[in-house]
Amino acid sequence: AYLKLLDPDSQEVKIIYDESGHHPYCYAKMPIEEVKAMNLPGVVDLVEEKKYDLLRDMEIVLTKIVASDPLAIGGGANSIREKIRAWEADIPYHLCYLYDMNLIPSAPYYFEDGRLVKVKPDEGRIRRILDTVFADFSAEEKKLLYRWVSLLEADQPRFKHLSLDIEVSSPVATRVPSPSKAKDKVIAVSMVGSDGRREVHLLKTKNFEEPKENEDFKIIVYDDEAEMLGKVYEIMRSYPVIATFNGDDFDMPYLRHRGEALRIPRDQIPITLGREGASLRHGIHIDLYRLFMNRSIQVYAFDNRYREHTLEAVAQAILGKGKIVIEKPISELSSAELARYCFQDALLVHELLTFEDELPLKLLVVLSRISMMPIEDVCRHGVSGWIKSLLYYEHRRRGCLIPRHDELIEEKGVTSTKAVIEGKKYRGAIVVEPKPGIHFDVTVLDFASLYPSVLKEWNLSYETVRCPHAECMDNVVPETEHWICKKRRGIQSEVIGCLRDIRVRWYKPMSGRSDLAESQRRWYGVVQRALKVFLNAAYGVFGFSEFPLYCPPVAESTAAIARYALKKTIEKVRSLGIEVIYGDTVSGDAELFIRRGDTITRLTMKEFYEMEKSRNGAIWREGKEYVPCSPDVEVLTLNRDGKIAWSKPRFLVSHMVSDWFEITTYTGRRIRVTGDHSLYVLRDMDIIPIKVSELTKGDYIAVPRAYPPSHSLTKVCLTEFQDMLGQTITRDDKILLAKNSECAFPTTLHLDHDLMWFFGLWLGDGSYDGENGIEISVFNEALQERVIRLAKRFHIKPLIDRRKGIRLPSRLLVRVMKYVLGFNGNAYTKRFPSWYMSLPDDLLIEFLKGLFQADGSILYSKDKFIGVKLDSRSEQLIRDVQTALLRLGIIGYVRHYKDVNPYTKGTIYRLIVSGQNGRRLARLLFNIEISEPRIKDINDVIPLSGRSISKIISCLKIDHHYPERVSYLRAYKRAMMGRRVVAKILEWLGEGVVKDRLQWLVNSDVLWDKVVKIRRLSKPELGFDINVPETQNFIASNIIAHNTDSVFLKTSDQAAINDVVKWAKDVLKLDLELDKKYRYIVFSTRKKNYLGVTDKGVVDVKGLTGKKRHIPKFIKEAFEEMLKVLQEVHDE
Repeated sequence: AYLKLLDPDSQEVKIIYDESGHHPYCYAKMPIEEVKAMNLPGVVDLVEEKKYDLLRDMEIVLTKIVASDPLAIGGGANSIREKIRAWEADIPYHLCYLYDMNLIPSAPYYFEDGRLVKVKPDEGRIRRILDTVFADFSAEEKKLLYRWVSLLEADQPRFKHLSLDIEVSSPVATRVPSPSKAKDKVIAVSMVGSDGRREVHLLKTKNFEEPKENEDFKIIVYDDEAEMLGKVYEIMRSYPVIATFNGDDFDMPYLRHRGEALRIPRDQIPITLGREGASLRHGIHIDLYRLFMNRSIQVYAFDNRYREHTLEAVAQAILGKGKIVIEKPISELSSAELARYCFQDALLVHELLTFEDELPLKLLVVLSRISMMPIEDVCRHGVSGWIKSLLYYEHRRRGCLIPRHDELIEEKGVTSTKAVIEGKKYRGAIVVEPKPGIHFDVTVLDFASLYPSVLKEWNLSYETVRCPHAECMDNVVPETEHWICKKRRGIQSEVIGCLRDIRVRWYKPMSGRSDLAESQRRWYGVVQRALKVFLNAAYGVFGFSEFPLYCPPVAESTAAIARYALKKTIEKVRSLGIEVIYGDTVSGDAELFIRRGDTITRLTMKEFYEMEKSRNGAIWREGKEYVPCSPDVEVLTLNRDGKIAWSKPRFLVSHMVSDWFEITTYTGRRIRVTGDHSLYVLRDMDIIPIKVSELTKGDYIAVPRAYPPSHSLTKVCLTEFQDMLGQTITRDDKILLAKNSECAFPTTLHLDHDLMWFFGLWLGDGSYDGENGIEISVFNEALQERVIRLAKRFHIKPLIDRRKGIRLPSRLLVRVMKYVLGFNGNAYTKRFPSWYMSLPDDLLIEFLKGLFQADGSILYSKDKFIGVKLDSRSEQLIRDVQTALLRLGIIGYVRHYKDVNPYTKGTIYRLIVSGQNGRRLARLLFNIEISEPRIKDINDVIPLSGRSISKIISCLKIDHHYPERVSYLRAYKRAMMGRRVVAKILEWLGEGVVKDRLQWLVNSDVLWDKVVKIRRLSKPELGFDINVPETQNFIASNIIAHNTDSVFLKTSDQAAINDVVKWAKDVLKLDLELDKKYRYIVFSTRKKNYLGVTDKGVVDVKGLTGKKRHIPKFIKEAFEEMLKVLQEVHDE
């Protein structure tokens, strides 16, 4: 092991090698003799050691297994942790070393007698803070506070840093050069340094022109690429910090491998590559892409200023400027254009690193100190990794054994409340519906850091919830069957509670002090933001099933206590006579399938609502109408196994909505929903709901990939539809229009293959000749012959017309098809009948076969199979086909284009089925076998993030295929991974959570469909929602839709407010703070949608259109003028 130490004065990095004899190790709960008898590979020593087992509240004796190197502990199938049930065997060795040596990354140290000693804090200043700000805390609590305040108040280092970007000349403009192969030349390297360096190193190429000098940066030209890279390496060695954007995956590995390809000696190349990314021999590498990708950083540190994670998107949002737009490939740029383009990228990286007085760098330092992780690790790991590291460090510091994940689940894997949301393990918090209208004299009370406060004040930790002490079982968590330990303080409660107190009592107030110097105030702001990131994520992490210290009762208890606190507070304020003033919707034309008994019917949301309302009545409550659902009705939902299945809805809701979002996906699906409505997205291999207002173009949402089969509809009893058929005669089980009619239909019409094929053919090329007969424009003799055979079954005499095709003169056939079976419309309005989803697969295939033989065809390009297409002037017909194919597990996508024919004009809608789906459809409908063995599935992808790919890499089995599999997976960090590819990767993984999640995604009925268009609509109309117990989701318009801590009080009575605050502290053990006072506040029916004017005249706007970034300037100006007027309103 070795340490990298930065001298802040010289900005040089010193490498210090370990001389303590520290080795990697793990623990076993077996006697030394038993472990010794196992002859485990790589073991250098076995030692008996005592540790405290927090889970069982007792000291235990363990066997410490000391290994020769980290790979002996956990490097493959033959490693120690694969041979024995081991504890603490999955901690990366560099972190294990830091924990054991009590070394805190990014903290100041000095050398004394050859050892590192932590720089002592300003003792007097720290004591003054504790004695004034935390005077009411116990001596034990102050000891922990002293450690943390000393660490966070330690000197902040300044780094000499270099931002870097490279450009590579690729012979194929659309191909991204491979960093692992590095075959293409590096033609430009741009550098922007904190010391004023602004350079672009250019390689002479074929179309090279001597660039003109400019004032912005210096250009250095080279004839030889190896010489240029040698100079670049030399400059990199002089900086302790190198910053890039996506450098872990591209710039750094490319520079390393290109140097090796040019035979530059390895000791001259400063870049090192590891499993998680790139680093420097004498420094560190910060990949800003990884940092800004972190969801907690995005939301809590940067207030969600950016939505996408490209350099262009982040820079535009934070800096107000972006990349230089180019309209030709890199290799075709002139030397001046290339230099300017490359320099701009490095400049953006530099400015992102240094904006607001180097906020990101300072943030990384603070997060590194809190998480006990090196800065590079902080960049590459999410907040769950930071919290895990902190808790592991605390366990080691206290001499406690870190429990295994499976051990926690075995001991405490129980929950006692029922989840409202499908896939959740317990009930979440509650939300109070806002009361629309204007309210004067409003006070806002806020629970300060609610969830961290609950963890602290209620002593919630994995070892304290459901502890082993019988005397604690009466200390019950409200609304659950769990109890909390009264004998000891929980480690999670203590650590998170301490950080919460430091933020709320010291750093947050100090960051707002106007009497402090700007630099000081900014520093306090950085620390309070870093703590906010940690604290806001802590509750979510403890409730995350993949978190190593995940304990379901802790997560459930936290949510239960938060619910209890909010409900009790509302009850309290109402008891004082104070009024508390503070759902999800789809449009009525959204379509869904309803199953009643064996019959499946397609209805719009509005039709379903009106049908159930007519049967069951309605209840009006708080601006919404509720309709109970019939007990025999089912709708399609996504269940916890990832399968599309039928579920019983409980009730329907309708209310007036004026703000809508229309979402269009890559496959052509379209749905209108409110901004508060949630659709499902994939985040870190988890399927989670996200509000439509937070969706961005390019996100992938969950849509059905397959629908469950049906076998119910094979015949129709025509006598049940006598009123639709009009005057008829029934004779010998046959229906006729008149006594002398030859045409006759059986009273029970069997929907066989020929009949369903005929109906499909009519949808494609048929029409009605008034009420007298049917015309089908087919001229293929084989198709005509099949129609003739069918006509003879019903005693219809077909007529062949060379210009019009084939005509079946039968008024009875028209009535059966149009009025009984529902085949209506013309070329522009035709669609599938509402009952088609009740058909068995074989009849559905024949139905589709007839339609495709009329209007479909197979697409080829240069004799190569492209796919199967179907064209129609009816948009609804094409969408029906897209849905019907899902019954067969076939994915198609919809496009439209203008008809260039001057006589017909209009729009042509096209369904295209390509890849493996197209190959299968061609076989089913055209009996054509496509011989190409390798057809890519471009539609059925699983949008795994770069972080997910890194997790998958970390779970690969270590064998001789390992290096090539790592390279294969890293290539997918820039591309979408097909479902079949993910299925193949499953074979490469060891057992565990990552493999289980991927297995779920592969086997699920979910297709990940890219959002290509989001349109805001303002049109008042009724919106509808379905409440489905347990799942809280339903499928509408072929998209999976999900249903979806302050208290606003109508009072200015300070005495009553003080009473509530004191009550909350005494009874709930939570801090309830006076957040704001409003002269008046205006609520809409939507959550987090209001406008208020505070008692100081400041206007607060939340969620209203006029405030948002994309709104045109003239609307914003009018909105600002309106706010000025509203500021002057003081009373009713």
